[in-house]
Amino acid sequence: MKKKTKLIGAIFALCLSVCMLTVGVLAASTVSLSVNSTVSFNATGVYASVSGSVWRGTSSSSLSQVTENANQTLPETKNFVDGQVSSSSFIGLENGWEPAEVLFSETNKVIEYRLTFKNYSEFPIEVNVTNNSVQGTNIKVEEITSNLNSIPADNGTTSATYTLRLTLENVSVSTDMNIDLSISLNKIVYTIQLSDVAYVDLGTSVYVNQESVNLDSNRSFNVEPGDKVSVSASANDLKGVYIKNSAGDIVETIYETETQSAGCYYAIEWSSFPKLDNGNYVYLDWFVGQMGMRVFIVN
Repeated sequence: MKKKTKLIGAIFALCLSVCMLTVGVLAASTVSLSVNSTVSFNATGVYASVSGSVWRGTSSSSLSQVTENANQTLPETKNFVDGQVSSSSFIGLENGWEPAEVLFSETNKVIEYRLTFKNYSEFPIEVNVTNNSVQGTNIKVEEITSNLNSIPADNGTTSATYTLRLTLENVSVSTDMNIDLSISLNKIVYTIQLSDVAYVDLGTSVYVNQESVNLDSNRSFNVEPGDKVSVSASANDLKGVYIKNSAGDIVETIYETETQSAGCYYAIEWSSFPKLDNGNYVYLDWFVGQMGMRVFIVN
């Protein structure tokens, strides 16, 4: 009887193990973990290049490049040939870059799409990335960028990068994600806006590269890096030009004098913009009544 009981127990345990194994296999077979992607590029009036790659691994610090399919790597591709820039697209990328499907797994929980941009223009350019992706559940999404706001004119020496990092948070839950990135590369243009009643009271005139500027209703106008912006006031002389922060504190003195001279005319080289970040602005201080005029830079 004991042998019979042991035999029945063993058979029951074996059946239970098989059932658990079967359930485990069936559960795993229903989990779908995939990423599809499309990246489109547009370049307007600039000479530039783009390259791309896909990376995957257990964590962001231990990734290996995915090369299972040839199109998971985008070699450096330019939008110009023989000195002629393409009207919009990068040569050969008119339909964008479509890397093959990439799969998550228990040991590959992180996937990165990396894009590198270089500038071959004679002027700085900027890269704008619009993420239209449809995010799957159970995926953490991060965008990591470097130098996208301004790539200097240094014949491709300086790179700008964009990384889209996807981290799977639970390998037992089905998920997928459709990546849709729209990327444009453009010549940098800044909008300068004058403010304060002093603008009207002082009879201020503005010149860009010695050409008179007709300000719009917002007292604003556009410039490019390297342009020379000059300001004059028919009713006053300039006392100083400063960089101030949002609290009104002086961050840097560009020009300052205690001496008045008739027909004040001052020029500012708008080529160094980093100090105008984070709410900083140019402040022009005039002698009469110590009236000032703020100049805002809008990217």
